[in-house]
Amino acid sequence: MKNTAKKKHFIYIYIISFLLLLISAIFIYLFWHKEKPTITQKSTIRKSIALIEITSKENLSPERQIIRDFLTDQIDSFRIHGVTLDNLNTIFNVPDNIKKQLELMHIQIIDQKIYFKSWGCEPYTQKFLAGIQKAIDKYKIKNIDFITYMSDGMHLTGDVKLDNLIQNIPVLHSNKDPANPAERNFILIPDPHILEYNKWSHLYSSVKEASSNNPWHSKIGKIMWRGATTGKIAGTNIEDYNIDTYSSLPRLSLVMMSLSFPNKIDARFTKFCQISQNDKGEKLFKVFEILFGPTPVLPEVDHLKYKYLISIDGNAAAWVRPVWIMASNSVLLFQHRYIQWFYSAMKPWVHFVPLKEDISDIFEKLEWLKTHDKEAKQISKNANKLVESALLPDHVIEDLAFVLNEYASIQKFELKQPTLPEYILE
Repeated sequence: MKNTAKKKHFIYIYIISFLLLLISAIFIYLFWHKEKPTITQKSTIRKSIALIEITSKENLSPERQIIRDFLTDQIDSFRIHGVTLDNLNTIFNVPDNIKKQLELMHIQIIDQKIYFKSWGCEPYTQKFLAGIQKAIDKYKIKNIDFITYMSDGMHLTGDVKLDNLIQNIPVLHSNKDPANPAERNFILIPDPHILEYNKWSHLYSSVKEASSNNPWHSKIGKIMWRGATTGKIAGTNIEDYNIDTYSSLPRLSLVMMSLSFPNKIDARFTKFCQISQNDKGEKLFKVFEILFGPTPVLPEVDHLKYKYLISIDGNAAAWVRPVWIMASNSVLLFQHRYIQWFYSAMKPWVHFVPLKEDISDIFEKLEWLKTHDKEAKQISKNANKLVESALLPDHVIEDLAFVLNEYASIQKFELKQPTLPEYILE
């Protein structure tokens, strides 16, 4: 009897244990195999998060207030006439080859979702959309329908009537040439490069660490630069060089000076590009190879061995280069023809040493730096403060969100339904 009772006892324990294991297995299965949220469901989840409203300039640093004022002022000039659907249709209805030339993107934001269509420049497109997604994840963005160009600037078609129409439409863009009437209606926004949140965060951290490893007193007292043979022929939109036009290459002057005065400037080309695909272009390529030879690309942190770092425009603004230089403990020598959304906060002789567009004053400025070492070091410190207070990744995303909402305020039509495919973050 005792053995039978004992057996029954073990059977009960076994059954209970089995049931407990079965319940646990079912629970684990349901937990791991529950339906994953789709993009639409993610959007629903995002709506439940307390999104930030950008309503005022309270608690902004002085540097950020300057940038915010600039961003507001550039929109104010469009408030009377605004942006109409007819305006946008003017661009949407141009032939596809013109859209590809402009590298046009049509973007709609509706209820915190992105819809878009693009014509060309896929890498920049994805960077820009990821930046917008970052802004949407944090800030309440009004419904908006806009266009932007991923091209370096305004590329006119040669059709006077069509060019006049294109130039009169407000367009969001990452840089503009103030001297170019064709770009007068560009509304500046952060560029796709600095909108790469994680990449800019990593670069900033790397530059700060490299600055600690290269103290001011140990730096090489030369001007340093590495880059490609990009740049437009002065006074034109021509970006194609050959043996007849190479002398107009803005960056070439710097590298030629380096060859002539290696004790003052260390500048090299790391890539030969935009060279005409003809006999004259081939001749120029051979000259470049003989004069300059192959030079490897240097990581940004290796530039910090030098006291004086130059930013010089290419086909467009130098994008994130002046920002990471200002974040370092080296001094920025700044040449620029184009402007970006944050340039209003940059003050010559406070945050950088200014250069003429043709850099003909470069030796004069180098001499000043060498004879005013204390002031040069202070300029670097001032630049650090500007970046820390106004140009870190979160600042950049907020500036983008602010411009999008300001643009929505001049939109003269209501946008409720998308007409474009939805953007899916990969």
